[in-house]
Amino acid sequence: MFVVLILLLLLLAIVGGIIVLIIFLVSRNQIKTPTAIQSSSDKNAANVISLGKNSVMTTRDGNLDFYGQSSISPNGRFVITWEDADPASGIGGSRKKGLGSYMLLQDGRILLKGKLERPNDGKVSNTGIFIIHDWTFSDSLDGIFFAIDPSGNVLV
Repeated sequence: MFVVLILLLLLLAIVGGIIVLIIFLVSRNQIKTPTAIQSSSDKNAANVISLGKNSVMTTRDGNLDFYGQSSISPNGRFVITWEDADPASGIGGSRKKGLGSYMLLQDGRILLKGKLERPNDGKVSNTGIFIIHDWTFSDSLDGIFFAIDPSGNVLV
């Protein structure tokens, strides 16, 4: 009986410690909002999208240069793609400045473009709602998950 009581107290202490850690990590992050730019009026967009196995590369007269990873919706109509790099500096991956980009494509056309510090790990649903993980410029192992609808509204 005494051993069970000790184990129960130990379990409560561990759970309490985890809760305190989560609260600490969440409270030190400032709320960040992705910058979304709707771009559905681009009539030439269907001609600029080139899908690789897990990547998207786009070019058109130097106006849009993008190379990043991607994820396709189960029905194949939507693609979320992201580039964890700052094109201006040419630095990709871990860095302290220079926003990365993401794009939502529908049927091969650019539906939405946006910027986050370090966009990664995107997934998109059959309705175009997607999640994306911003790894942020932080030195610690933390980040922010966003759920965004096709109009650019942040849901979570």
